[in-house]
Amino acid sequence: MGDFLGQDTACPPGADKYSRMLCCPVFYVHIQRMTRGHYDVTLHELTDGTEDLAEGIITERFMKKLESILQQRPEDWLWSHKRWKKKRITGQ
Repeated sequence: MGDFLGQDTACPPGADKYSRMLCCPVFYVHIQRMTRGHYDVTLHELTDGTEDLAEGIITERFMKKLESILQQRPEDWLWSHKRWKKKRITGQ
């Protein structure tokens, strides 16, 4: 769980876990529609795989990057399902 848009939000830990285990880089891929059928793709490096990071740091960086992009272009966010359907279990 992490803070996303001011709410406690569940996020899958896979990229964080496997990047640290395998010492591999992680990128946030931002795809922005420019015109119909034309897109701009930008890769943002979250870690180069050589940093000794604590558990959850890569996930935190991902969520901060996504939040930053959404604040710049909120119209690009797809609100197709409940984002906050999972709640934190008390005591964790």
